[in-house]
Amino acid sequence: MKCESVIYLDSDFLSKKYEDCYDEAVMTSLIREEGLKAGIRLLFASGGAHTKEVKSYDCSVYGMLKKLLDKLEEYPALSTIDEEVHNRIGWIEGRLFVRYLSIKRETLGQEEIEGKVLEKGKAFEIDPEGGGMVTLITKDQYFTSGYENLLNTMSPIHLSFESQVRCLLKVVGWNKAIRMAVGVPYVILDRS
Repeated sequence: MKCESVIYLDSDFLSKKYEDCYDEAVMTSLIREEGLKAGIRLLFASGGAHTKEVKSYDCSVYGMLKKLLDKLEEYPALSTIDEEVHNRIGWIEGRLFVRYLSIKRETLGQEEIEGKVLEKGKAFEIDPEGGGMVTLITKDQYFTSGYENLLNTMSPIHLSFESQVRCLLKVVGWNKAIRMAVGVPYVILDRS
């Protein structure tokens, strides 16, 4: 694996997997952050304050991936994406692209069906080689440099990004009517 092939790394998943596999002591500190409403304090609550865990490792997330790759290969290949793979973690291979989404509610008028657009947006999707479709729930900070702003910069008319990838993900939802899954990616590697 070359560093140029990395498109997406979920640092939270990889760090937990790294701890599970190598039992390394992790430097952890808890930081209390207070928001704008922090001055308003009631008996058992404070407005806007929360605690955040910060971990420090001796290697980078990419270093963790290189050390964990053999362990990650133990996850099965999900040859088809359907309702049977719901809540499973596995590898898929296919075409990664950006899709323009428009959610409509259709109402029957007197003579025609009118569609009211409820929500518009763009999402990364993978069209797996075995069939089905997977819409990905992603975080910008987990993308490697250059990919993190693709959804914000591409116009719906000019969606030309496409790449052949291998992806480790967890399938978290399935829509039987349109044969589409929702997945949380942990690792996306370019196969081109």
